[in-house]
Amino acid sequence: MTEEQLDDWADTALTEWGYLTVTEWMLFFHKAKAGKFGSLYNDVNCIRLSEMVNDFIYGPYRQGLKDQFEQEQQRARRAKEDAERKGKTMTAEEFKKTDAYKRFIMEEGNSDVRQL
Repeated sequence: MTEEQLDDWADTALTEWGYLTVTEWMLFFHKAKAGKFGSLYNDVNCIRLSEMVNDFIYGPYRQGLKDQFEQEQQRARRAKEDAERKGKTMTAEEFKKTDAYKRFIMEEGNSDVRQL
């Protein structure tokens, strides 16, 4: 691949995949050199490079990282919701000491109707 072709591909890469960080580009080239996207047979061309970037972005490795990240976010969100909910809940014994419990019993007409 000539220097002019490489410059042209770099412009295309910025247009198509400008959202990738420098770290992601470094990881891509590291994995490409390690042969994770197939062999190049000493023939690097723009189309093959583009295919490799798409394999990197939409392939199982990055998809797995994305899934793992989303699962971690969901766990953190659940933990936060649980912590918030825990501060708003009370035990049955605490509820029995409230005016709300007394109103509940009065509405039911019989304190034996519900066992808390």
